Amino acid sequence: MNIVKSDANTKLEQIQNNRDFISSVLDEIFIICREDENFLKVRKGVESIDFELSTIQEKLEKQNSLINRSESLKKDIVTKLSIIENENEEMKIELLRRLGSAI
Repeated sequence: MNIVKSDANTKLEQIQNNRDFISSVLDEIFIICREDENFLKVRKGVESIDFELSTIQEKLEKQNSLINRSESLKKDIVTKLSIIENENEEMKIELLRRLGSAI
């Protein structure tokens, strides 16, 4: 009976070899998927979905920009409306004061 010592370096080499093997297998799978005619329809579908996704993202960014601008304009309008209401109230008080003093 032979006793084989397991060396830590040997195990690390085996793990690295397994990783390299898995990586090369995945690379081959991706190459086949890219070049095989059977996957052409799927690739075109994915490209179509990617295009639609980018279009939707652009529209979303534009809408977010419009929302930000509209919120800014709303704040400006509310501020100006408040100022006008205050001025209107002051003018009412002044008008009532003048009418009261004239009577």
